[in-house]
Amino acid sequence: MAVRRPNLSDSGPGPIDMTLLPGFAGEEIMDIMIGMAGRAGQPDDIAEALVTLAHGRPGWVNGHHLIVDGVTTAGFSAGWKR
Repeated sequence: MAVRRPNLSDSGPGPIDMTLLPGFAGEEIMDIMIGMAGRAGQPDDIAEALVTLAHGRPGWVNGHHLIVDGVTTAGFSAGWKR
């Protein structure tokens, strides 16, 4: 009997080009985040990552929080300035 193992991974999207973006964290913060990445993300950027998690061959990857933010988190962690 095959063992079914659920994949409990998720994603943490960065600034996505949607109508709610400016009001989400304030325009100044969004401008900084978008400046780091070079552009606001598109919904398809997040969808591609989610499809990979859902339909890829994750092997032993399970319970992973995949950050999909075009380098914003890495930039903040590295001390990048606007």
